[in-house]
Amino acid sequence: MLGLGDLDGGLFSSEPLAVSGDGSVIVGSSVVGPSEEDRIAFIWNAEHGMQRLSDVLIEEGVDLANWSLTEATSISADGTIIAGNGSGGAWIATLTHQVNPVESIAEPIQPGDANLDGKFDSKDLILAFSRHKYGTGESATWKDGDWNGAPNSGFLLADQFGPQGDGLFNSQDLVAAMQTGLYESGPYYLNSNESLRFVPEPDFPEWRMLAVLVCMYCSKRTLRIA
Repeated sequence: MLGLGDLDGGLFSSEPLAVSGDGSVIVGSSVVGPSEEDRIAFIWNAEHGMQRLSDVLIEEGVDLANWSLTEATSISADGTIIAGNGSGGAWIATLTHQVNPVESIAEPIQPGDANLDGKFDSKDLILAFSRHKYGTGESATWKDGDWNGAPNSGFLLADQFGPQGDGLFNSQDLVAAMQTGLYESGPYYLNSNESLRFVPEPDFPEWRMLAVLVCMYCSKRTLRIA
């Protein structure tokens, strides 16, 4: 028998509610707060363990604005279609990437590639900022935006596990990511001799403008919450 584990935060409590045809994918809900009512949907497989289903969907480009997925109650036999309940009512979602296309590629992970798909693009920024660690001083992981530990030859795309930097997500990570010159340039592993390079910083780099806009957004969001 194998324990599925639990999502971080709150009481240690998880409940599987559905399983794929071959038993490789399990979905359900897990408590992430002080009460049994504080539940969110999870997805589990042997490779990644238990994950927040919302994180997996965001990585695939799904817009979850105004949604809180509290439980996943059904899954198709092939593990690609999941349904459940949430703050916006009943929902259904389709997973498009059962097999990661970069899981066998021996190239160093590059700064900014939060979802580890071999590219640095807007999906990575959306994923990182959706986890609300930027500029907070809270401990951050690779997916949270802690990118200034890359590139590191000991961490390859095939590993699907990003190197640890300083444990924070702040402007240093944005600088590390934007200085590679890889933003929206496509898969960086296709031409390692050319694309895996650091470019000189121009007088008015695009990454600085992006960093300013992001900081303005986060500042306004903090003021609204306060």
